[in-house]
Amino acid sequence: MMQGKALIIGNGFINGIELSTVFKNQELNLELVHVRTAKEGLEVLDEDTEFRAIILMGRHPDMELTELIQRIKEKTSLPVIVVNNEMDKETMFRILDMGAYAWQNDKRHIEALPLIVQCAITKYELESERTEKEKLISESRRQWMAIFDGITDFIFVTDDKYNIVKINQALASYFKKTPRELIGEKCYQLFKCDPDTCKISTALPSETSQTYETTMDGRIYQVSLYHLYDRIPLIIHYMKDITELIRLKNQLYHAEKLTSLGLLVSGVAHEINNPLTGVIAYAELLMMKTGDENIKNELKKILQSADRCKRIVENLLTFSRQREPVKSLESINSIIERAIDLRAYWLRASNIEVIKDFGEAPSLLVDAQQMQQVILNILLNAEQAILEAKRKKGQIMFTTRYIPKSQRIRITITDNGTGIPEENLSKIFDPFFTTKPVGIGTGLGLSISHGIVTEHGGIIWADNPPQGGARITIELPVKTEKGGS
Repeated sequence: MMQGKALIIGNGFINGIELSTVFKNQELNLELVHVRTAKEGLEVLDEDTEFRAIILMGRHPDMELTELIQRIKEKTSLPVIVVNNEMDKETMFRILDMGAYAWQNDKRHIEALPLIVQCAITKYELESERTEKEKLISESRRQWMAIFDGITDFIFVTDDKYNIVKINQALASYFKKTPRELIGEKCYQLFKCDPDTCKISTALPSETSQTYETTMDGRIYQVSLYHLYDRIPLIIHYMKDITELIRLKNQLYHAEKLTSLGLLVSGVAHEINNPLTGVIAYAELLMMKTGDENIKNELKKILQSADRCKRIVENLLTFSRQREPVKSLESINSIIERAIDLRAYWLRASNIEVIKDFGEAPSLLVDAQQMQQVILNILLNAEQAILEAKRKKGQIMFTTRYIPKSQRIRITITDNGTGIPEENLSKIFDPFFTTKPVGIGTGLGLSISHGIVTEHGGIIWADNPPQGGARITIELPVKTEKGGS
Protein backbone atom coordinates (compact mmCIF):
# COMPACT_ATOMS: atom_id res chain seq x y z
CA MET A 1 0.00 0.00 0.00
CA MET A 2 1.47 3.34 -1.10
CA GLN A 3 1.57 5.94 1.65
CA GLY A 4 2.60 9.58 1.97
CA LYS A 5 1.03 12.92 1.07
CA ALA A 6 -0.37 14.46 -2.10
CA LEU A 7 -1.19 18.13 -2.67
CA ILE A 8 -4.46 18.95 -4.46
CA ILE A 9 -4.79 22.47 -5.86
CA GLY A 10 -8.06 23.83 -7.31
CA ASN A 11 -11.87 23.67 -7.25
CA GLY A 12 -12.61 20.31 -8.74
CA PHE A 13 -15.78 18.46 -9.64
CA ILE A 14 -15.39 16.27 -6.51
CA ASN A 15 -14.94 17.36 -2.91
CA GLY A 16 -12.05 16.35 -0.65
CA ILE A 17 -13.96 13.77 1.39
CA GLU A 18 -15.19 11.96 -1.73
CA LEU A 19 -11.72 12.00 -3.26
CA SER A 20 -10.13 10.58 -0.08
CA THR A 21 -12.66 7.74 -0.15
CA VAL A 22 -11.79 6.97 -3.78
CA PHE A 23 -8.05 6.77 -2.90
CA LYS A 24 -8.68 4.49 0.11
CA ASN A 25 -10.89 2.19 -1.96
CA GLN A 26 -8.00 1.76 -4.38
CA GLU A 27 -5.60 1.04 -1.44
CA LEU A 28 -3.66 4.21 -2.12
CA ASN A 29 -3.33 5.52 1.39
CA LEU A 30 -2.19 9.03 0.55
CA GLU A 31 -2.94 11.92 2.89
CA LEU A 32 -4.61 14.50 0.65
CA VAL A 33 -3.86 18.16 1.41
CA HIS A 34 -6.45 20.30 -0.42
CA VAL A 35 -6.12 24.03 -1.17
CA ARG A 36 -8.42 26.13 -3.38
CA THR A 37 -6.10 28.65 -5.07
CA ALA A 38 -2.79 28.51 -6.92
CA LYS A 39 -1.25 31.03 -4.53
CA GLU A 40 -2.14 28.83 -1.52
CA GLY A 41 -0.71 25.78 -3.27
CA LEU A 42 2.61 27.46 -3.98
CA GLU A 43 2.84 28.65 -0.37
CA VAL A 44 2.21 25.11 0.92
CA LEU A 45 4.98 23.80 -1.35
CA ASP A 46 7.40 26.31 0.19
CA GLU A 47 6.54 25.12 3.70
CA ASP A 48 6.12 21.36 3.21
CA THR A 49 8.61 19.19 1.28
CA GLU A 50 7.13 15.77 2.05
CA PHE A 51 4.64 15.52 -0.83
CA ARG A 52 4.93 12.68 -3.34
CA ALA A 53 2.67 14.15 -6.04
CA ILE A 54 0.73 17.29 -6.96
CA ILE A 55 -2.79 17.08 -8.45
CA LEU A 56 -4.29 20.10 -10.22
CA MET A 57 -8.10 19.77 -10.19
CA GLY A 58 -10.45 21.80 -12.35
CA ARG A 59 -10.05 25.54 -12.41
CA HIS A 60 -7.64 27.97 -10.70
CA PRO A 61 -9.22 31.41 -10.75
CA ASP A 62 -6.07 33.29 -9.66
CA MET A 63 -3.59 31.87 -12.20
CA GLU A 64 -3.40 30.38 -15.66
CA LEU A 65 -2.92 26.58 -15.66
CA THR A 66 0.34 26.60 -17.66
CA GLU A 67 1.77 29.41 -15.51
CA LEU A 68 0.95 27.43 -12.36
CA ILE A 69 2.69 24.32 -13.75
CA GLN A 70 5.74 26.44 -14.61
CA ARG A 71 5.87 27.90 -11.08
CA ILE A 72 5.54 24.43 -9.55
CA LYS A 73 8.37 23.06 -11.75
CA GLU A 74 10.60 25.87 -10.57
CA LYS A 75 10.08 24.71 -6.98
CA THR A 76 10.06 20.92 -7.29
CA SER A 77 10.52 18.01 -9.69
CA LEU A 78 7.56 16.06 -8.22
CA PRO A 79 5.05 14.58 -10.71
CA VAL A 80 2.19 16.95 -11.59
CA ILE A 81 -1.15 15.42 -12.67
CA VAL A 82 -3.68 17.76 -14.31
CA VAL A 83 -7.31 16.57 -14.10
CA ASN A 84 -9.63 18.75 -16.14
CA ASN A 85 -12.55 17.90 -18.42
CA GLU A 86 -12.43 21.25 -20.23
CA MET A 87 -8.93 21.09 -21.82
CA ASP A 88 -8.55 21.56 -25.55
CA LYS A 89 -5.90 19.63 -27.48
CA GLU A 90 -3.51 22.59 -27.68
CA THR A 91 -3.57 23.08 -23.91
CA MET A 92 -3.11 19.34 -23.34
CA PHE A 93 -0.03 19.22 -25.58
CA ARG A 94 1.46 22.26 -23.84
CA ILE A 95 0.95 20.55 -20.46
CA LEU A 96 2.63 17.38 -21.71
CA ASP A 97 5.55 19.38 -23.13
CA MET A 98 6.06 20.90 -19.69
CA GLY A 99 6.55 17.43 -18.19
CA ALA A 100 3.12 17.15 -16.49
CA TYR A 101 0.46 14.45 -16.89
CA ALA A 102 -2.85 15.48 -18.48
CA TRP A 103 -6.08 13.57 -17.81
CA GLN A 104 -9.19 14.93 -19.47
CA ASN A 105 -11.96 13.34 -17.43
CA ASP A 106 -14.85 13.98 -15.11
CA LYS A 107 -16.49 12.39 -12.06
CA ARG A 108 -17.73 9.36 -13.99
CA HIS A 109 -14.26 7.72 -14.18
CA ILE A 110 -12.68 9.21 -11.05
CA GLU A 111 -11.88 5.69 -9.71
CA ALA A 112 -9.01 5.56 -12.22
CA LEU A 113 -7.27 8.64 -10.72
CA PRO A 114 -5.52 6.76 -7.86
CA LEU A 115 -4.00 4.38 -10.43
CA ILE A 116 -2.76 7.30 -12.56
CA VAL A 117 -1.26 9.00 -9.47
CA GLN A 118 0.37 5.74 -8.35
CA CYS A 119 1.93 5.18 -11.80
CA ALA A 120 3.20 8.77 -11.90
CA ILE A 121 4.77 8.48 -8.42
CA THR A 122 6.35 5.10 -9.21
CA LYS A 123 7.82 6.34 -12.49
CA TYR A 124 9.15 9.50 -10.86
CA GLU A 125 10.82 7.61 -7.99
CA LEU A 126 12.34 5.03 -10.35
CA GLU A 127 13.75 7.81 -12.53
CA SER A 128 15.01 9.67 -9.45
CA GLU A 129 16.72 6.51 -8.22
CA ARG A 130 18.27 5.94 -11.64
CA THR A 131 19.39 9.58 -11.79
CA GLU A 132 20.96 9.28 -8.34
CA LYS A 133 22.81 6.14 -9.40
CA GLU A 134 23.98 7.88 -12.55
CA LYS A 135 25.22 10.76 -10.41
CA LEU A 136 27.09 8.34 -8.16
CA ILE A 137 28.60 6.61 -11.18
CA SER A 138 29.54 9.96 -12.70
CA GLU A 139 31.08 11.14 -9.41
CA SER A 140 32.93 7.85 -9.01
CA ARG A 141 34.27 8.20 -12.54
CA ARG A 142 35.30 11.79 -11.86
CA GLN A 143 37.12 10.76 -8.68
CA TRP A 144 38.80 7.87 -10.49
CA MET A 145 39.98 10.17 -13.26
CA ALA A 146 41.26 12.66 -10.67
CA ILE A 147 43.27 9.87 -9.01
CA PHE A 148 44.45 8.57 -12.40
CA ASP A 149 45.65 12.02 -13.45
CA GLY A 150 47.03 12.80 -9.99
CA ILE A 151 49.50 9.88 -10.08
CA THR A 152 52.94 11.27 -10.92
CA ASP A 153 54.16 7.96 -12.35
CA PHE A 154 53.37 7.38 -16.03
CA ILE A 155 50.30 5.27 -16.89
CA PHE A 156 48.72 4.48 -20.23
CA VAL A 157 46.40 1.81 -21.63
CA THR A 158 46.67 0.24 -25.10
CA ASP A 159 44.43 -2.06 -27.08
CA ASP A 160 45.48 -5.07 -29.15
CA LYS A 161 46.19 -2.79 -32.13
CA TYR A 162 48.78 -0.70 -30.23
CA ASN A 163 46.35 2.26 -29.97
CA ILE A 164 46.48 4.37 -26.81
CA VAL A 165 42.98 4.34 -25.32
CA LYS A 166 43.79 6.02 -22.00
CA ILE A 167 46.75 8.08 -20.77
CA ASN A 168 47.27 10.02 -17.54
CA GLN A 169 48.11 13.70 -17.27
CA ALA A 170 51.68 13.10 -16.06
CA LEU A 171 52.69 11.16 -19.18
CA ALA A 172 50.81 13.50 -21.51
CA SER A 173 52.62 16.47 -19.94
CA TYR A 174 55.95 14.67 -20.46
CA PHE A 175 55.22 14.76 -24.21
CA LYS A 176 53.95 18.38 -23.87
CA LYS A 177 50.43 17.41 -24.95
CA THR A 178 47.00 16.80 -23.40
CA PRO A 179 45.58 13.30 -22.85
CA ARG A 180 42.89 14.00 -25.46
CA GLU A 181 45.55 14.73 -28.10
CA LEU A 182 47.37 11.44 -27.48
CA ILE A 183 44.38 9.07 -27.36
CA GLY A 184 44.28 7.07 -30.60
CA GLU A 185 48.00 7.38 -31.33
CA LYS A 186 50.11 4.26 -31.78
CA CYS A 187 52.22 3.70 -28.68
CA TYR A 188 55.29 2.63 -30.68
CA GLN A 189 55.16 5.93 -32.59
CA LEU A 190 54.88 7.93 -29.39
CA PHE A 191 57.82 6.15 -27.75
CA LYS A 192 59.74 5.81 -31.05
CA CYS A 193 60.29 2.06 -30.93
CA ASP A 194 60.01 -0.80 -33.43
CA PRO A 195 56.50 -2.36 -33.42
CA ASP A 196 58.02 -5.78 -34.22
CA THR A 197 59.96 -5.77 -30.94
CA CYS A 198 57.29 -3.94 -28.92
CA LYS A 199 56.56 -5.58 -25.57
CA ILE A 200 52.82 -5.59 -26.33
CA SER A 201 53.36 -8.13 -29.10
CA THR A 202 54.72 -10.62 -26.55
CA ALA A 203 52.48 -9.59 -23.66
CA LEU A 204 49.13 -10.07 -25.46
CA PRO A 205 49.41 -13.82 -26.19
CA SER A 206 51.01 -14.66 -22.82
CA GLU A 207 48.17 -13.17 -20.74
CA THR A 208 50.59 -12.80 -17.82
CA SER A 209 51.98 -9.68 -16.19
CA GLN A 210 55.44 -8.62 -17.33
CA THR A 211 58.09 -6.19 -16.12
CA TYR A 212 60.99 -4.65 -18.02
CA GLU A 213 63.24 -1.59 -17.88
CA THR A 214 63.56 1.15 -20.46
CA THR A 215 65.39 4.48 -20.72
CA MET A 216 63.98 7.87 -21.74
CA ASP A 217 66.05 11.07 -21.71
CA GLY A 218 68.69 9.48 -19.50
CA ARG A 219 66.13 8.34 -16.89
CA ILE A 220 65.52 4.65 -16.16
CA TYR A 221 61.91 3.47 -15.94
CA GLN A 222 60.55 0.16 -14.71
CA VAL A 223 57.53 -0.72 -16.84
CA SER A 224 54.92 -3.20 -15.57
CA LEU A 225 52.30 -4.60 -17.95
CA TYR A 226 48.92 -5.77 -16.64
CA HIS A 227 46.07 -7.33 -18.62
CA LEU A 228 42.59 -5.84 -18.60
CA TYR A 229 39.62 -7.25 -20.50
CA ASP A 230 36.78 -5.01 -21.68
CA ARG A 231 35.12 -5.52 -25.07
CA ILE A 232 38.66 -6.06 -26.41
CA PRO A 233 41.93 -7.10 -24.72
CA LEU A 234 43.67 -4.12 -23.12
CA ILE A 235 47.08 -3.72 -21.49
CA ILE A 236 47.83 -1.29 -18.67
CA HIS A 237 51.38 0.11 -18.76
CA TYR A 238 52.68 1.44 -15.43
CA MET A 239 56.01 3.30 -15.73
CA LYS A 240 57.94 4.12 -12.55
CA ASP A 241 61.10 6.24 -12.55
CA ILE A 242 63.71 4.12 -10.73
CA THR A 243 66.78 6.20 -11.63
CA GLU A 244 67.22 7.44 -8.06
CA LEU A 245 66.53 3.98 -6.64
CA ILE A 246 69.24 2.44 -8.83
CA ARG A 247 71.66 5.23 -7.87
CA LEU A 248 71.06 4.65 -4.17
CA LYS A 249 71.35 0.89 -4.66
CA ASN A 250 74.68 1.33 -6.41
CA GLN A 251 75.80 3.76 -3.74
CA LEU A 252 74.95 1.25 -1.02
CA TYR A 253 76.82 -1.43 -2.95
CA HIS A 254 79.89 0.81 -3.23
CA ALA A 255 79.71 1.75 0.45
CA GLU A 256 79.66 -1.91 1.48
CA LYS A 257 82.47 -2.74 -0.96
CA LEU A 258 84.60 0.15 0.29
CA THR A 259 84.08 -0.90 3.90
CA SER A 260 85.32 -4.41 3.13
CA LEU A 261 88.25 -3.09 1.12
CA GLY A 262 89.13 -0.68 3.90
CA LEU A 263 89.80 -3.53 6.31
CA LEU A 264 91.92 -5.36 3.74
CA VAL A 265 93.83 -2.25 2.67
CA SER A 266 94.66 -1.27 6.24
CA GLY A 267 96.46 -4.54 6.89
CA VAL A 268 98.28 -4.52 3.54
CA ALA A 269 99.41 -0.88 3.99
CA HIS A 270 100.92 -1.56 7.42
CA GLU A 271 102.74 -4.61 6.10
CA ILE A 272 104.20 -2.63 3.17
CA ASN A 273 105.11 0.41 5.29
CA ASN A 274 107.80 -1.26 7.39
CA PRO A 275 110.00 -2.64 4.58
CA LEU A 276 109.34 0.51 2.55
CA THR A 277 110.81 2.66 5.34
CA GLY A 278 113.98 0.55 5.13
CA VAL A 279 114.20 0.93 1.35
CA ILE A 280 113.98 4.74 1.63
CA ALA A 281 116.46 4.94 4.50
CA TYR A 282 119.09 2.72 2.85
CA ALA A 283 118.70 4.48 -0.50
CA GLU A 284 119.38 7.82 1.19
CA LEU A 285 122.44 6.39 3.05
CA LEU A 286 123.89 4.94 -0.15
CA MET A 287 123.44 8.28 -1.91
CA MET A 288 125.39 9.96 0.88
CA LYS A 289 128.24 7.40 0.76
CA THR A 290 128.82 7.16 -2.99
CA GLY A 291 130.50 9.78 -5.09
CA ASP A 292 129.69 8.13 -8.41
CA GLU A 293 127.11 10.29 -10.16
CA ASN A 294 125.77 7.39 -12.26
CA ILE A 295 125.10 5.35 -9.11
CA LYS A 296 123.55 8.42 -7.45
CA ASN A 297 121.16 8.84 -10.39
CA GLU A 298 120.12 5.20 -10.15
CA LEU A 299 119.64 5.48 -6.38
CA LYS A 300 117.61 8.66 -6.96
CA LYS A 301 115.23 6.66 -9.19
CA ILE A 302 114.86 4.05 -6.44
CA LEU A 303 114.18 6.81 -3.89
CA GLN A 304 111.59 8.50 -6.14
CA SER A 305 109.77 5.21 -6.69
CA ALA A 306 109.88 4.43 -2.98
CA ASP A 307 108.53 7.92 -2.16
CA ARG A 308 105.66 7.33 -4.60
CA CYS A 309 104.93 4.02 -2.90
CA LYS A 310 104.99 5.82 0.45
CA ARG A 311 102.39 8.33 -0.76
CA ILE A 312 100.21 5.48 -1.99
CA VAL A 313 100.49 3.77 1.40
CA GLU A 314 99.55 7.01 3.16
CA ASN A 315 96.51 7.31 0.91
CA LEU A 316 95.63 3.69 1.64
CA LEU A 317 95.76 4.36 5.38
CA THR A 318 93.59 7.44 4.92
CA PHE A 319 91.19 5.42 2.77
CA SER A 320 90.89 2.78 5.48
CA ARG A 321 90.01 5.59 7.94
CA GLN A 322 92.16 4.41 10.80
CA ARG A 323 92.15 7.87 12.37
CA GLU A 324 88.96 8.88 14.16
CA PRO A 325 87.66 12.20 12.79
CA VAL A 326 88.07 15.15 15.14
CA LYS A 327 84.83 17.03 14.65
CA SER A 328 84.04 20.64 15.45
CA LEU A 329 81.47 23.18 14.32
CA GLU A 330 82.67 24.54 11.01
CA SER A 331 81.33 26.63 8.12
CA ILE A 332 81.34 24.54 4.95
CA ASN A 333 81.78 27.73 2.93
CA SER A 334 84.98 28.52 4.87
CA ILE A 335 86.31 24.98 4.34
CA ILE A 336 85.78 25.32 0.59
CA GLU A 337 87.45 28.76 0.60
CA ARG A 338 90.56 27.34 2.31
CA ALA A 339 90.76 24.41 -0.13
CA ILE A 340 90.51 26.77 -3.12
CA ASP A 341 93.24 29.01 -1.64
CA LEU A 342 95.62 26.04 -1.52
CA ARG A 343 95.23 25.57 -5.28
CA ALA A 344 94.97 29.26 -6.19
CA TYR A 345 98.39 29.49 -7.89
CA TRP A 346 97.90 26.40 -10.08
CA LEU A 347 94.36 27.45 -10.98
CA ARG A 348 95.59 30.85 -12.17
CA ALA A 349 98.46 29.23 -14.06
CA SER A 350 95.99 26.94 -15.88
CA ASN A 351 93.60 29.84 -16.63
CA ILE A 352 90.81 28.21 -14.63
CA GLU A 353 88.18 30.48 -13.09
CA VAL A 354 86.54 29.45 -9.82
CA ILE A 355 82.96 30.67 -9.31
CA LYS A 356 81.60 30.59 -5.77
CA ASP A 357 77.82 30.58 -5.34
CA PHE A 358 77.56 30.19 -1.58
CA GLY A 359 74.19 30.17 0.13
CA GLU A 360 73.54 30.85 3.79
CA ALA A 361 73.94 27.64 5.74
CA PRO A 362 74.27 26.63 9.40
CA SER A 363 77.56 25.33 10.78
CA LEU A 364 78.36 21.64 10.46
CA LEU A 365 79.89 19.26 12.98
CA VAL A 366 82.71 17.93 10.79
CA ASP A 367 86.40 17.16 10.74
CA ALA A 368 87.56 20.26 8.88
CA GLN A 369 90.84 18.65 7.74
CA GLN A 370 89.08 15.64 6.25
CA MET A 371 86.37 17.71 4.55
CA GLN A 372 89.07 19.99 3.11
CA GLN A 373 90.75 16.88 1.71
CA VAL A 374 87.45 15.87 0.08
CA ILE A 375 87.12 19.28 -1.61
CA LEU A 376 90.78 19.21 -2.71
CA ASN A 377 90.44 15.74 -4.23
CA ILE A 378 87.41 16.81 -6.27
CA LEU A 379 89.06 20.11 -7.21
CA LEU A 380 92.16 18.29 -8.50
CA ASN A 381 90.01 15.95 -10.60
CA ALA A 382 88.16 18.95 -12.06
CA GLU A 383 91.45 20.69 -12.92
CA GLN A 384 92.79 17.62 -14.71
CA ALA A 385 89.51 17.13 -16.63
CA ILE A 386 89.62 20.76 -17.84
CA LEU A 387 93.26 20.41 -18.93
CA GLU A 388 92.39 17.20 -20.81
CA ALA A 389 89.55 19.05 -22.57
CA LYS A 390 92.11 21.72 -23.62
CA ARG A 391 89.77 24.59 -22.80
CA LYS A 392 91.03 28.11 -23.46
CA LYS A 393 89.37 29.08 -20.23
CA GLY A 394 88.37 26.55 -17.62
CA GLN A 395 85.60 27.01 -15.11
CA ILE A 396 84.84 25.31 -11.81
CA MET A 397 81.71 26.32 -9.91
CA PHE A 398 81.08 25.66 -6.22
CA THR A 399 77.48 25.93 -5.05
CA THR A 400 76.23 25.44 -1.47
CA ARG A 401 72.61 25.34 -0.38
CA TYR A 402 70.83 24.50 2.85
CA ILE A 403 67.80 22.22 2.44
CA PRO A 404 65.52 22.80 5.45
CA LYS A 405 63.19 19.90 4.64
CA SER A 406 65.93 17.26 4.96
CA GLN A 407 68.17 19.37 7.24
CA ARG A 408 71.11 18.86 4.93
CA ILE A 409 73.65 21.05 3.21
CA ARG A 410 74.17 20.31 -0.49
CA ILE A 411 77.56 21.07 -2.06
CA THR A 412 77.78 20.95 -5.86
CA ILE A 413 81.09 21.14 -7.76
CA THR A 414 80.62 21.55 -11.52
CA ASP A 415 83.37 21.84 -14.14
CA ASN A 416 83.49 22.32 -17.91
CA GLY A 417 85.97 19.52 -18.50
CA THR A 418 85.67 16.30 -20.44
CA GLY A 419 82.83 14.90 -18.33
CA ILE A 420 82.55 11.33 -17.07
CA PRO A 421 81.75 8.56 -19.56
CA GLU A 422 78.40 6.97 -18.71
CA GLU A 423 80.01 3.54 -18.31
CA ASN A 424 82.38 4.95 -15.66
CA LEU A 425 79.81 6.78 -13.49
CA SER A 426 79.24 3.69 -11.35
CA LYS A 427 83.00 3.04 -10.98
CA ILE A 428 84.62 6.36 -10.14
CA PHE A 429 84.37 5.82 -6.37
CA ASP A 430 86.00 2.37 -6.64
CA PRO A 431 89.53 2.18 -5.14
CA PHE A 432 92.29 2.30 -7.75
CA PHE A 433 89.87 3.07 -10.58
CA THR A 434 91.40 5.79 -12.72
CA THR A 435 91.46 6.84 -16.36
CA LYS A 436 94.64 8.91 -15.89
CA PRO A 437 98.04 7.79 -17.21
CA VAL A 438 100.41 5.84 -14.95
CA GLY A 439 102.13 8.16 -12.49
CA ILE A 440 99.44 10.86 -12.67
CA GLY A 441 96.83 9.37 -10.36
CA THR A 442 96.40 6.42 -8.00
CA GLY A 443 92.62 6.08 -8.26
CA LEU A 444 92.20 6.67 -4.52
CA GLY A 445 91.14 10.35 -4.38
CA LEU A 446 87.40 9.87 -4.89
CA SER A 447 87.42 6.61 -2.89
CA ILE A 448 88.88 8.49 0.08
CA SER A 449 86.34 11.29 -0.43
CA HIS A 450 83.51 8.76 -0.52
CA GLY A 451 84.72 7.21 2.73
CA ILE A 452 85.05 10.55 4.51
CA VAL A 453 81.61 11.75 3.41
CA THR A 454 80.04 8.44 4.46
CA GLU A 455 81.84 8.64 7.82
CA HIS A 456 80.15 12.02 8.33
CA GLY A 457 76.70 10.55 7.62
CA GLY A 458 76.48 12.12 4.17
CA ILE A 459 76.17 10.94 0.58
CA ILE A 460 78.16 11.72 -2.56
CA TRP A 461 77.38 11.05 -6.22
CA ALA A 462 78.47 12.08 -9.69
CA ASP A 463 76.67 12.87 -12.92
CA ASN A 464 77.06 14.82 -16.14
CA PRO A 465 74.99 18.02 -16.34
CA PRO A 466 73.17 18.81 -19.62
CA GLN A 467 75.53 21.70 -20.43
CA GLY A 468 78.56 19.35 -20.40
CA GLY A 469 81.42 18.68 -18.04
CA ALA A 470 81.05 16.78 -14.78
CA ARG A 471 79.22 17.44 -11.52
CA ILE A 472 79.94 16.03 -8.07
CA THR A 473 77.22 16.48 -5.44
CA ILE A 474 77.70 16.05 -1.68
CA GLU A 475 74.96 16.18 0.93
CA LEU A 476 75.91 16.45 4.61
CA PRO A 477 73.52 16.34 7.58
CA VAL A 478 73.40 19.41 9.81
CA LYS A 479 74.37 18.24 13.31
CA THR A 480 74.99 20.33 16.38
CA GLU A 481 76.39 17.58 18.56
CA LYS A 482 77.58 14.04 18.16
CA GLY A 483 74.68 11.70 17.67
CA GLY A 484 72.17 14.58 17.57
CA SER A 485 70.73 16.96 15.03
